[in-house]
Amino acid sequence: RAEARLQLGEHAEAEGDADAALELDPCFVKAYVRRAKALHAQERWGAAEAALRDALEVSPGAREVLAQQEEYRVAALARSGKEAVLSELSGLLGRLSALVRRKGTASEVTS
Repeated sequence: RAEARLQLGEHAEAEGDADAALELDPCFVKAYVRRAKALHAQERWGAAEAALRDALEVSPGAREVLAQQEEYRVAALARSGKEAVLSELSGLLGRLSALVRRKGTASEVTS
């Protein structure tokens, strides 16, 4: 239900649904990801990052979580508005493009 609420733009409700899912199953990685998405949509950047870190504690190396972390890192760079950001984003996009072509892992984009 959290995913459906995210798609409807009901971010606070999606957060609540994800929290409820985590109370029932603290190892449900998708609930952490959905919680992070809901928090991020509410511009609660630090809490969203914490939710993803919690997901990695439950499932180290989870591709969906690593990809979401990278997406949020790029978004943070874009929000910073610094000149060096364009160069960094360009490099990330180049690595991401290569990654998609060969179906690699999200952590390879940042290396």
